[in-house]
Amino acid sequence: MAKKDYVPEREDDFYIWSINFKKHLAAYVDRGVIPPGIYEEIVEKGERYETYYVRTNNLDTRTRVTIVGRRGARKAYEKLIRETVREYLANNHTLTDLEKISIGLNIPKAGRTPAPVATTAPSVEIGISRLAHLKIHVYENGHSNRRGKPDGQHCAELAWIHSPVKPKSWNDLTHTIVSTKSPFKLEFEDDMRGETIWFAVRWENTRGQKGPWSAMIDAIIP
Repeated sequence: MAKKDYVPEREDDFYIWSINFKKHLAAYVDRGVIPPGIYEEIVEKGERYETYYVRTNNLDTRTRVTIVGRRGARKAYEKLIRETVREYLANNHTLTDLEKISIGLNIPKAGRTPAPVATTAPSVEIGISRLAHLKIHVYENGHSNRRGKPDGQHCAELAWIHSPVKPKSWNDLTHTIVSTKSPFKLEFEDDMRGETIWFAVRWENTRGQKGPWSAMIDAIIP
């Protein structure tokens, strides 16, 4: 049996589905899952399609021109949706199955071989790209080339806080960033230069299971 497409074929169904998709997508911009520019382009193309959809469903404005316009708008909109889902959502294991379902995606069946949960924390190296910026390289423990994740690990999570004193626990780290690529890049205001941040990192596997946190690490904002 062919896999069911997550994008509805019927125009009315697609219109409703796309509104739900855009509504939920906004939350993933705040979480850093979707780049703001991609989200803005989706909103722009979605609104263009919806305008044509409304016009073609009104007898007073339904013309050959609006029908052709709707088809073209949907084609461009749907293409961007599929590219975004493929690049940022479908295989992003920071999203739960429930979140993927709520946004309108299909959930693939679990594979036969589960990914291992990391048993060690990443190694860390702090770099400076320019003033008021920090680069935090994370890589597999024991490897000195600053490259690579342990087998089965999808991403690394970095949690941090701006504080002059060491936090008492990892729960006190109020900012969280997830990335599939190293390094993490942190940008600060110029008036924060010379001040201290504390951070910790851990691996997350392809099933969303997290490994142990590293020790608390401090860094001075350059």
